[in-house]
Amino acid sequence: MIILAKIIGCAIVAMGTAIAINPNTFKVVINFWRRGKNVYLAGALRIIFGVIFLLVAPLGRLPAVISVLGVLMIIGGIVIFVIGPERIQAIFDWWGKKPPSVMRLMGIVAFSIGILILYSV
Repeated sequence: MIILAKIIGCAIVAMGTAIAINPNTFKVVINFWRRGKNVYLAGALRIIFGVIFLLVAPLGRLPAVISVLGVLMIIGGIVIFVIGPERIQAIFDWWGKKPPSVMRLMGIVAFSIGILILYSV
């Protein structure tokens, strides 16, 4: 399980790096998740990742950090299913209109969270 949490952390670091370097990557990611039923896949993955984090938390360096991230991921996944794809599309549209500097900042935030995950587990 720790390896899965580290893989998730590495993926978040990679995505954050890609977005920080090229903000258009953020739009590519948004376009992927908005196609068809992919938004439900995003919700399911968030719930699965959250459960993995909760299971791994007691084994890590910073169990409280991983537990909080796990709970937030689970809540985020549930919210996706509750509010439905129409509202999620509106959120995607809102994010898609942000300037590159905001997207770059979000990439740096994602990178930092990924590093925190890697350190914590």
